[in-house]
Amino acid sequence: IAMLEALSYGLPVIASNIPANLEVGLAQTCYFPLGKVSALASCIAQHAVKKLGDDERAELRRWVSEKYNWQSIAQKTLDVYRHIVRS
Repeated sequence: IAMLEALSYGLPVIASNIPANLEVGLAQTCYFPLGKVSALASCIAQHAVKKLGDDERAELRRWVSEKYNWQSIAQKTLDVYRHIVRS
């Protein structure tokens, strides 16, 4: 959730390549192999100099709010529960 929160503010993000992080669907350059300190350092160095423009930040915010809309997620979860109860 911290990654999504950062993205919702239009901030650049890097993350380890664990399945939960990969599910977010960032560009491959935003991920580093879990436990590989040198890869993490390289990823940090690569992204530390990266400046996002206002349009890029707005696009990130829009993308997160569409893909991870809590109202939509809650409705989908409720639909699954209702389906299970009916079964």
